[in-house]
Order: sequence, then C-alpha cells, then structure tokens
Amino acid sequence: STLFPYTTLFRSRDRYKNTICVVESVKDLILLEKSNAYKGIYHVLEGLISPLEGVNPEDIKINQLINRIKKEYIKEDILALNMTMEGETTSLYILTLLERTGVSVSKIAAGIPVAADMEYLDSLTIQRALEGRNKISE
Repeated sequence: STLFPYTTLFRSRDRYKNTICVVESVKDLILLEKSNAYKGIYHVLEGLISPLEGVNPEDIKINQLINRIKKEYIKEDILALNMTMEGETTSLYILTLLERTGVSVSKIAAGIPVAADMEYLDSLTIQRALEGRNKISE
C-alpha cells in the first residue's frame, strides 16, 4: 500500500472516526498531519477530475470514498483539495454525490496567508478570503 508508513495514523484510538478529510495525494495528507490541526481519518483520491487531461471520476478513488462514507457512518466530509479548476470540479462532484445523504460537507478555508503583504495578493485570493471570513464579534 502507498500509505504504509502512515497506516497507523488511521487506526489510532484518538482519531475521530466519523469525520473524513479528502485529499488529492499522500503528500497533502502528510502536510495536514504535520499541522496537528486535524484528528479525523483521511481518504486519498490519488488525483483530481480533469476532463482536459482525460481524468474522469471513475479514474480516481471517488467511488471508494462514497463506499467508505456509507460503511463507516461518516457524518462530516472535509474537502481539502487544491483551489484549482480541477480541485473545484472534484469538490463539486463529491458534493453532488453526497447531497441527500445527510453527510455534512465542508471545504478548508482559502485566503490570505499569515504574514502576507496585501499588495502581493491576487484578486482570487482576496475574494476567497472575504468569502471565507469568520465573525469575531456579535
């Protein structure tokens, strides 16, 4: 298995078993693990939907994700995919498949990096930061 060194992470008793974080690759999983910010289980898609490159939903592990969600009684699906056209397409496809399942679907926030200088940010990053803002007072 390509996840050999990290399989013990998924079986740990202190992991939340009803929350699954969907990532494109093992590399993304490792980056999330290093942050120590997430304690649920993972699902690696091993790619993203990309019609221009001939990558369809059945070419990556979306069906396996849906089966896991059903079998393992997942309550929340966190999409931690790149904010590219392919990542957004894949996120939308997964969201559509999970629409009437009762599973809560969320995406990781996108926006302005810590210590970033506003003058160097592109308009899409600023737009995503505004859309993903968090309320800090009532």
